[in-house]
Amino acid sequence: VAEQWLSQQPELTPLQRKFLEKALAFYQEFALDGGADPEVRFEAAQASERVGQIRAATEQPKAAEAAFREAAEAYQRLNGEFPDRPAYRSRLAAALQSLAKEQQKLGKHAEAESTIRRSVALREALIVADPDGRDRHRFELAIGLQGLARVLDSVKRPADAERALREARDLLRGIVAAHPGDVTFRRGLADVEGSFASSWSSTAKHARHAEAKAAYRRAL
Repeated sequence: VAEQWLSQQPELTPLQRKFLEKALAFYQEFALDGGADPEVRFEAAQASERVGQIRAATEQPKAAEAAFREAAEAYQRLNGEFPDRPAYRSRLAAALQSLAKEQQKLGKHAEAESTIRRSVALREALIVADPDGRDRHRFELAIGLQGLARVLDSVKRPADAERALREARDLLRGIVAAHPGDVTFRRGLADVEGSFASSWSSTAKHARHAEAKAAYRRAL
């Protein structure tokens, strides 16, 4: 239930916040269970990641940053020891992306860019290393590029931000063409097209804004 709320609710109700605080205590305790078994360590890293998600959802960016950093470090160790296990590298990329988002909230823009670029590089490597999950990794790469675009836009680098968004859009268009019935892929594309529309509207590029709005509607 906690994971569902974290992924679907932009704002939490008081009851949801109370529930998540209880879940937080469980995940914090579980995160301490390291041990030697790699799967137990993986589950503990996931618990740290969920602590970060709860802290982020309850508007505690410093605590969320610390939890995501802890999760990323744990995944990094696992990935270093077991480079042939794509799940470890994939979760490392996800934790780094979440960490970058919290760093950006805290005004640590240079750190956020460095962190999100690490995440993007891992996603790119996974496309080659794990061909069975190629389209999933391409989708996650596109979402990472969208995150990079947000960081670049926040430091007034619109050309670089647009370049990242274009790459994300092209990836997602290809994925949606191959899987037209997948709602998750279509929503991802719609979100990126919406980012284009917002960006171009804010810079008064009216013709391109109209083009982006039309693409956004097609993606829905």
